[in-house]
Amino acid sequence: MVVDLHEDIGYYYLMSGNADVSPFGEDIKGRHADIPKYRKVGMKLVLGSIFPLLGSLNRRKIEAMQRMYGSWSPSSALVSPRDVAIELVKIYYTLEEMHPKALKIVRTREDIESLGERAGIVMHIEGCEALGEPEDLRVFFNLGVRSVGLTWNYDNKYAASCLSVKDYGLTGEGEALVAAANKLGVMVDLSHPSPRTSSDTLAFSEAPLSSATPTPRPSMRARGTSRTPSSRRREGVAG
Repeated sequence: MVVDLHEDIGYYYLMSGNADVSPFGEDIKGRHADIPKYRKVGMKLVLGSIFPLLGSLNRRKIEAMQRMYGSWSPSSALVSPRDVAIELVKIYYTLEEMHPKALKIVRTREDIESLGERAGIVMHIEGCEALGEPEDLRVFFNLGVRSVGLTWNYDNKYAASCLSVKDYGLTGEGEALVAAANKLGVMVDLSHPSPRTSSDTLAFSEAPLSSATPTPRPSMRARGTSRTPSSRRREGVAG
């Protein structure tokens, strides 16, 4: 089974503005993903990111990102993250509606088994700024979300991130969020958290974890050391 553990499909359309954006059914050179590319490789599952931040410019954050990635990148801003997240959910449902023979939102194991030639989209929240409290995850679960990343590159109330200058790990609210995810059957992803957040979550979670896009901290990049959590201990998935 071919699985893509991270694609910013919704964000591509959300942030399009007046840029040259094409339908998802067309094979566009240079675009990371579209239906023709999925068909070429026999893609079965795609984690479609729900990234609740908007592009912006913040010099401090840009410099931190540049130290980590080694190249310039714009920062992101916390502007009505819940509204942004819901808009992204709507985009994925619209894509499914527009391409019913090629795409399907996956909520259950039965959905995967019934995909046929279609690619299944697993909606994934990338950074929990859209969740005002842990119990809000239940609302997004009912909207179809089945995977959640505790942080992106910025700290939040649930956990410290890979760019944290003070690694406080998984907070009490973060533990409540992980517990809620375990109860609902939502996969917890450790792609962007700090080392302490990773170890805290591995110790606390009662369910397997994933790490779709491991991101080393700047100091670890210099030493050539990976920050990928040992998800194997809980039979998780590392991309």
